[in-house]
Amino acid sequence: MCVTVFLLGCYTATEQVAALLHGLVIELKARDETCPVILLPMRCDEIADFLCLKTETISRDLASLLKLGILGLPNSGEITIRDLDRLEALIPAVVESKK
Repeated sequence: MCVTVFLLGCYTATEQVAALLHGLVIELKARDETCPVILLPMRCDEIADFLCLKTETISRDLASLLKLGILGLPNSGEITIRDLDRLEALIPAVVESKK
């Protein structure tokens, strides 16, 4: 996770959001073959502050990931990762490490 945070300055907003969610999956060891449910430790505005982005950008990127079927939002404050491979494909450091 530390390397990912260091690289966030080089990432697009979507890549930053994907990297943050991926980091949560890894940290929480939530990866399994079903849809892991992640309790978000921050609100959308707090995520925006953490990533130095605007709240609207975070909302737009989350909506885009939902529309693509990569994420699900079962309840307020929860996210399910429906397609971890596609989420990882959005993160340059993960793509590079798989080569």
